Amino acid sequence: MGIQTTSICRNCHEEFHPHRKGATACSFKCQVAQWHQGLTEIEATECAYCGDPATDEGHIPPRSAVHALQATGIRLLMHTVPSCSECNSAILNRRALWTFAERVSYVADALPVRLASALSCQDWDDDELEELGYSLRQRVEAAVYRKRWAQARCLYAEQTAAWANALDRLGLAGGWTDE
Repeated sequence: MGIQTTSICRNCHEEFHPHRKGATACSFKCQVAQWHQGLTEIEATECAYCGDPATDEGHIPPRSAVHALQATGIRLLMHTVPSCSECNSAILNRRALWTFAERVSYVADALPVRLASALSCQDWDDDELEELGYSLRQRVEAAVYRKRWAQARCLYAEQTAAWANALDRLGLAGGWTDE
């Protein structure tokens, strides 16, 4: 199908298999560590929820709720995270997802549904692919590649959700304060 490439994580220096070209971190935890080290120019281009290239910015809590809450006297700790348009649109402002942990858990549950067609592709071995004609083989290989891409995005979101929820339980994830 293709050559399986490996990269070295910039943070933990472990070898990993990147799910997209240009990935520099093996997990969201390492990506955040890189952000904190000031390496944001490259890593800020990666979606914080699924690891795909970021095209949007996610606001935590949602911008639509900020003014109403600030009017009540609650001081908010505002955060923005890089996100792809698919993850950002999955969340939208109509959901009551106030923390990063809640948002990434929602995305981890929503991505398999949104990517169901790509995930439903059957696996093909090399012998089966050789029996196909050139054009059909190209289509099947593209579908298998999309399936692996979708699986990598879902796995990244699941791992990020587990990590963010663990930080949330420890009280290290941030939030809002009354002042």
